[in-house]
Amino acid sequence: MDRVLAGLPAQRPAFEQALLDYLRIPAISADPTHADSLQQCARHTAALLQQAGMQSVDIHQTAGQPVVLAQWRGAGPERPTVLVYGHYDVQPVDPLDLWISPPFEPRIADDRVFARGAMDDKGQVLMHILALGEILRRTGSLPVNVIFLIEGEEEIVSPNLPAFLDAHAELLQQADAAVISDTSMWDEGVPAITTSLRGMALIDVTMQGPNRDLHSGAYGGVIGNPLEALARLLASVKDDSGRILIPGFYDDVEPLDAATEQRLAATPFDARAFYAQQGTATGWGEAPYGELARLWRRPTFEINGLWGGYQGEGFKTVLPAQAHAKISMRLVAKQDPERIAALVCAYLRDNAPPWTQVIANALPGAARGVAFADDLPIIQAAQQALTAAFGREPVLAGEGVTIPIVADLWQRFGIPTALIGFGLPDGRAHSPNENLHLPTFHTGIESLVRFYYALAQ
Repeated sequence: MDRVLAGLPAQRPAFEQALLDYLRIPAISADPTHADSLQQCARHTAALLQQAGMQSVDIHQTAGQPVVLAQWRGAGPERPTVLVYGHYDVQPVDPLDLWISPPFEPRIADDRVFARGAMDDKGQVLMHILALGEILRRTGSLPVNVIFLIEGEEEIVSPNLPAFLDAHAELLQQADAAVISDTSMWDEGVPAITTSLRGMALIDVTMQGPNRDLHSGAYGGVIGNPLEALARLLASVKDDSGRILIPGFYDDVEPLDAATEQRLAATPFDARAFYAQQGTATGWGEAPYGELARLWRRPTFEINGLWGGYQGEGFKTVLPAQAHAKISMRLVAKQDPERIAALVCAYLRDNAPPWTQVIANALPGAARGVAFADDLPIIQAAQQALTAAFGREPVLAGEGVTIPIVADLWQRFGIPTALIGFGLPDGRAHSPNENLHLPTFHTGIESLVRFYYALAQ
């Protein structure tokens, strides 16, 4: 390992050039006009894996975008097999006028590279490819067996990934553990390992009132307004303390144990700075829990969109026939997304005014939450590697976000995942001026070299 680490500084210009080349490909999975770019990006990803020295590299076409599957199995059956997951697709770039430079013309400034996909997730998955490639180049072998699974539809909730996992179950279940870098550092110079993720359920709601939009002067005060009624109905879901009132919603939510409460209390979290970064003076959420508990260990009910009636220029005095809403629930480990969606839909239908009809349906994209124990070998290997590379112990954190494959790997194959992120909190994933901090990029590659060796111990 020492020989590999000693050679890393000389490779920094080449590593940065590889990053810039990767980021130039506009692999936007949400936009059908970028289908050719996604195919190009899959081929580029495969080429990177071949250059790194993987023994087999294959591009698998799906009903959507390709999955790149690569393997190096030369460490032998007595050594662990690690599954490395990532994605090469990126988010749309709108609004373009807020970017300091074109999103697919990478720009380096202030020790950062600005481009779409720099943090989420091309830059981070490339770090694994470069780390393993450098080990192979310097030593001719790897300390562990490796399977890469890099998909092109993560940003559109991976609609074709479950079928791919089913088709390749025999291979994937050979993995002892998985590693994903699609999260964040705690702060610059402060690494983090994410040990819990929330799941998600999504619902689309339509409330039907009269059979057409009506004149608000001729009918207002006599015919009910579905937009007002839906707003009242959704407001009834929570009490004034933020607790969700839907019967059964919390049935599978485990109370925080003493160890978790102690860890949350010891986590270096500045609530005032957190709120200031979001442009708010303070927050609001389920009492009596603190911010980290609410972000990581408690479920939510959020109205993502609410609309109806006239929304064009000028004014149109209508009493709308319909009102619509999009709802998401972030869920914790052991909550079943299908059950929660069914409970919420039933609540909305059962509590709507009698003069309305509510159509509420679960949408694709549901996923379970997960929580992994700190003493898993892959978590301990990550702690050892990050501490050695960054000079301080990582924060064991949670994430409020959802990464569906983490739950899929755990539920289907019993594969635990270490989530080791190298984006900074101000990396602006999904936003204009997405960026990756280059010093962290390089130290992160060092930490991954150490991580793969630590896994073999």
